[in-house]
Amino acid sequence: MKPPCLKASPSSAASERRVNGLYELADRARREKLPFLVVGGHAVILYHVPRFTRDIDLLIPESAATAWLEFLQKFRYRVYHQTEAFIQLEPFEPGTLPPVDLMLVDAGTWAKLEAKAVEREAGGDLRLPVPHVWHLIAMKLAAAQSIQRRKEASDWPDVLHLVRVCQIDLANPDFRSMVMQYGGKEALRRLEKEAS
Repeated sequence: MKPPCLKASPSSAASERRVNGLYELADRARREKLPFLVVGGHAVILYHVPRFTRDIDLLIPESAATAWLEFLQKFRYRVYHQTEAFIQLEPFEPGTLPPVDLMLVDAGTWAKLEAKAVEREAGGDLRLPVPHVWHLIAMKLAAAQSIQRRKEASDWPDVLHLVRVCQIDLANPDFRSMVMQYGGKEALRRLEKEAS
């Protein structure tokens, strides 16, 4: 039997509203053959963890960054912040569309994440690609370790909920190794204490 988080997501009005900003972007991006994985809050929601999120977080290969920027300009987005690994965009008219954050990864990282990615039902006929739950947890653990991360960020609650909802075995040596790699001993201790 599949863990609950690996079954199809229920199509509910609440979940459809949460991913509403993704519908047109995802559909058009697929038609234009743009590579992406949904990460951040929307990915967590697609694993059956109810939460609020304001923006659309997409992980893309760095080689596709120019194509993505050209694509988002068609939706009247503009870049307001950019680093080597992130591009943050907002609509020209505030409130019309959600902000979009692009997380850029090298070809090797993209290949590993894409190989284990899964498609999740997002309501209606829309299916969205998201990282495997372990990869999503690794991203959340790494983000929680970042000194630039806002204190009110929901990385730890997301990790705890994903472990519970997806019924991840904390005794699994591969999972423990991954937690140690991205979160350290303290993260493993905290998971053992709070997620059981």
